[in-house]
Amino acid sequence: MTTQNQRIFKTYFFTVAILLAFCSQTNASARGVSPAPTKIPKPPCRLQVEDPHFSGSLYKKKGFLYVKANVSSVCDSPQSQVTITVQLFKKGRFNNHLVAQRVFRSNKEVAPSLEISVKDVFALCVTKEPTRYETHAFSKALIKGEWQYARETKSHLTETIPCGTKSLNPFS
Repeated sequence: MTTQNQRIFKTYFFTVAILLAFCSQTNASARGVSPAPTKIPKPPCRLQVEDPHFSGSLYKKKGFLYVKANVSSVCDSPQSQVTITVQLFKKGRFNNHLVAQRVFRSNKEVAPSLEISVKDVFALCVTKEPTRYETHAFSKALIKGEWQYARETKSHLTETIPCGTKSLNPFS
């Protein structure tokens, strides 16, 4: 084979290889075959925020309906001086109204993978007005000698709950 023929053969072979790769990819997507989803690893330290909901346990204890927010923190490293702020907001037409807040503080060292739960953030239902609520949480902790901050994490916007609450803001 001459050098000219070798170049033509390599060019032809390369073109055919690209076309086959393109056709097999197009054919797979036409059959509805999608590539295997990549699993996104969870961050080593994270806040897990639940959607606001009625509290069954408070209803059993006190006989009144309450809307409640639960948040948990999980960290794969030992942490200390943990501060978790949890806020429960009533969604308004123009702005949101804070109806409950709790700041959890722990000066003890928390072992790796130990979950810290904040489950006592709630507001009394004073009417049965359909209302939307949202939970916000943020935290800070000393991890490996450095301050680490978890940015504000919000719950998903839930369906309306037949529970009207009072705002903590006296001017709203």
